[in-house]
Amino acid sequence: MSITHINLPVVDLNASEKFYNDVLGFETVMCFTETDDPNDVCKIVMNYNGFDFFLERSEENMAHKMPLFHIGLKVKPNEMDKFAKRLISHGIDIGEGPVENPPHSNTYRFYFEDPDGWLIEVYDDI
Repeated sequence: MSITHINLPVVDLNASEKFYNDVLGFETVMCFTETDDPNDVCKIVMNYNGFDFFLERSEENMAHKMPLFHIGLKVKPNEMDKFAKRLISHGIDIGEGPVENPPHSNTYRFYFEDPDGWLIEVYDDI
């Protein structure tokens, strides 16, 4: 058994696809439609380092209804600052990070939000 994907509900598929492609470097693999109209996209399948990531159109923003849910992205310790700077260059607020958390753990992390407010954690070690 393996975990193969996350299906994330989003209000604006185009904005979310652009964010995950341009800011995080995900790759769009395919799109699904609910009708025969190719412009009626309801789900976008993306890939990130071999992991499938689905964006599904939702009428309602679910991010604030699930406050503990988040997506974790692990980076190598020597890539943490570079990744943070990349996000900042796209106008993404990463708060005070990267910060050592928990204290004295030699583990660094920071958080930011996608266009719907889904929380994304970037960390370098567990």
